[in-house]
Amino acid sequence: MVIGHLNREHICVTPQGRFGFRLADLPRGTAALWRSYPTDIKVWLSRNGGLTHQLIWMRAPEIYRFFRQCEDARRYSSFSVVK
Repeated sequence: MVIGHLNREHICVTPQGRFGFRLADLPRGTAALWRSYPTDIKVWLSRNGGLTHQLIWMRAPEIYRFFRQCEDARRYSSFSVVK
């Protein structure tokens, strides 16, 4: 949900950071999530099997194609909202 609701310029990811994607519990929840994702994230999901009941993980180094790496990873959790 974070990806669809925060501006990416405010998200940084550490080397241990990852995002997991899966179907929501209700079909309309999945539809709402899908609509909120940026196009490049939707393309990545489609290329990696689409949304299913199994988690699909986006991890480093691939995640850095979509999100910037935190400059000082020791200061942050696995992903952080920064200003």
